[in-house]
Amino acid sequence: MTERNLRARQRARLQTAFEAEERRGIVLSVRARLGAYAMISLWMQIEMDPPHLYYYLVMLLLFAAIALGWLFTNRGPLRAAWVKYALVTLEMGLLSWILIAPPPLPDWPWPPTIIYYGSTVTFYFVLLGATVFAYAPGLVLWAGLMAALGWSAGVAWVTAQPGVRTTLDPEAAAHLSVDEILAQLYDPYFVDLGERIEDVLTILIVTGVLAAAVWRVRRVVWRQARAERERGNLSRYFPPNMVDDLARLDSPLGPVRQQRVAVLFADIVGFTRLSENQPPEAVIQLLRAFDARMEQEVFAFGGTLDKYLGDGIMATFGTPRSGERDAVNAVACARALVRSVEAWNEERRRRGEPPIRIGVGAHIGPVVLGDVGGERRLEFAVIGDTVNVASRLEQLTRKLDTPIVISAALAEEARRQGGEAALADFIPGEASWVLRGREQAVSVWTAKAA
Repeated sequence: MTERNLRARQRARLQTAFEAEERRGIVLSVRARLGAYAMISLWMQIEMDPPHLYYYLVMLLLFAAIALGWLFTNRGPLRAAWVKYALVTLEMGLLSWILIAPPPLPDWPWPPTIIYYGSTVTFYFVLLGATVFAYAPGLVLWAGLMAALGWSAGVAWVTAQPGVRTTLDPEAAAHLSVDEILAQLYDPYFVDLGERIEDVLTILIVTGVLAAAVWRVRRVVWRQARAERERGNLSRYFPPNMVDDLARLDSPLGPVRQQRVAVLFADIVGFTRLSENQPPEAVIQLLRAFDARMEQEVFAFGGTLDKYLGDGIMATFGTPRSGERDAVNAVACARALVRSVEAWNEERRRRGEPPIRIGVGAHIGPVVLGDVGGERRLEFAVIGDTVNVASRLEQLTRKLDTPIVISAALAEEARRQGGEAALADFIPGEASWVLRGREQAVSVWTAKAA
């Protein structure tokens, strides 16, 4: 149930993002429509004379008004999907009327079949193309269907007019010459139904192609948005060089499992005393600067930033996949964290700010990896005795007055992994320590004094 709910929430967020893109697309669609109408009006002023010109300019103004009506589908109650479908129906219906019905002007000399002497059907594709910008496959299909119905209705109306013919008499045609047959085919009152059916099929085919293209674009954008979101989530925890590899996996963190992992805790010593006289803004600024330095070092050694702990962090080495130098990297990172804070303290001293001390504890051993949480929020967790020991070792730094305490188990494994250089800054402890919450003592190594 939790996985299903999370996917539903993700889809809802992506759908919201898509709706925002659709609204921007509608604005672009309106601009495309108005631009096309402007070009058509210029062409008509060159090709037509009054009063026919005035009639068609009025029709263009009606189209422009409908185009502006699309802008209102971006807000308020007109955002309902049916409004967009109604506007498409209105546009295609008006276009069909203009193309088919003779203008209500006196002395109109042309037969009803005049609409087929030219490329009038292409005007449907202008509106069909403008609909694509809404990024809605269903709307594109509806626009194409309305165009096909409008053109078909026009064919039915024209062929029903008196004197209009749709076929040649086969017996009579057998006795006619080629010129006589061509004369009948191009007779103003003859309608070639085969060509008109081809018009309708062309509209439907182009509609299908455009709808498929829009659907494909939505799918690609949907996958890209989801991938970028997952990549962003992964980048919060894992070093950049691991993010691309993990993002390519369907389930990058894997199922719940037990795994050997090095765990590191780092914490600001005396943070409460340090921050009690500071304004909230200064405290947050301090924590952000501290977290940024910790994050940089953890990622530099291939670690995973498991979580921020107020004035501390928890990092792991060997998640989500174990490596050949997890122990070495954990030890080296512990020392790098302390050195980073020492460099930071030099900057703070120059600004007249008090120095920062940190304590670092690290241990290695088996942990349980998996998602924990409820339906509203999940978190990838690393839990087990190894985590508890690492946390207690960090606390032990105060008692031993040293910045770093690592377990002997971690030191031994780092040595087996060829990490003698990383261990050069550490010395074995003289005694084992019984940590709070555990009965078995833990042997430790501590950082040498600077």
